[in-house]
Amino acid sequence: TTVLIILLAARRGHGPYARAVLAGLLLSLAGDVLLMPQGLFVWGLAAFLLAHVAYLRAFTLGARFAVRTPPFAVVAAIALGILAVLWPRLPAGLGAPVLAYVAMLGAMTAQALARAAMLRTAASRRAALGGALFLASDALLAIDRFHTGLPMSALLVLVPYWTAQTLIALSIEPAPQAAAPAGEGLSRPPSPH
Repeated sequence: TTVLIILLAARRGHGPYARAVLAGLLLSLAGDVLLMPQGLFVWGLAAFLLAHVAYLRAFTLGARFAVRTPPFAVVAAIALGILAVLWPRLPAGLGAPVLAYVAMLGAMTAQALARAAMLRTAASRRAALGGALFLASDALLAIDRFHTGLPMSALLVLVPYWTAQTLIALSIEPAPQAAAPAGEGLSRPPSPH
């Protein structure tokens, strides 16, 4: 599914924003693969952290970092609440990696929301919803893994995750179509043969 989303993003456009989103998707694919086997959780977490760095880069194009402060306050409160629930149950040695990951995920999500509040475009709103769903998906994954097993956890985690990735891919504005050369595309008289 992530590969299909990457192909969707690659077809939509080019430029700095598209390249940053594509980098985020490719790093997310690496994270997907690294989280499959046992024992590679920290490497998968690192791949997703770098994916959020790439998304944050995309979301600071056209809108400076923290251009609106309320989204950062709201996301920080949510992130701290999630950490408060998870912290006592985290395995030894995972505290610092999880803290770094949550900080970057929160910054990406808050910036996507702040950018949407400033730009007010359909594309920026898709990115903002994608960021929020990514945060929700990761919160559910962390609760399922470290706190309380959730019923139908794969469905609860993967549906918002792939929806988030799709929305972020769709936030790439399609490249404008090149104008046809003069005379091209004009109707021609039917051939006598």
